[in-house]
Amino acid sequence: MPKGLGFYMGAVGFALGILAFLVVLVHFTLMTLLPPLWPVEVILFPVWLLLSVAVLAIGGVGLSLAGSEERSRARTGYALMILFSIVAFPLVWGFVIGSLLSFIGGVVGLIES
Repeated sequence: MPKGLGFYMGAVGFALGILAFLVVLVHFTLMTLLPPLWPVEVILFPVWLLLSVAVLAIGGVGLSLAGSEERSRARTGYALMILFSIVAFPLVWGFVIGSLLSFIGGVVGLIES
C-alpha cells in the first residue's frame, strides 16, 4: 500500500510535535535552573518530561506503523497517530497545528486504508 496524504500529514504533525517538545523542554529547563526556584516547577518538570517522552514514543511508533505496507498495521499506526494528537495537544503547549495535522492525517489515513 503506497503512502498517502494521511501519512505525510501525520509525519509533518509529528515533526511539529517534536519541535514543540524541544521548545517547551528549553523553557522548563530555564525555569527550573533560574531563580526563583518554585517547588511546582521542580515537581512538574520530571512528570512532564516522562509524559512527553511517552507520548512522542506513541507518535513515533504510530508513524512507523502507518508507513507499513500491510493494511492492518497501517490502520493501527493511524489510530496511534490519532491517539498521539489527542494526548499531545494539552501536554505540549503550542502544539496546535501539529496536533491538528496529526489528527487529520490519522483520519485521512484510516479512510485511505
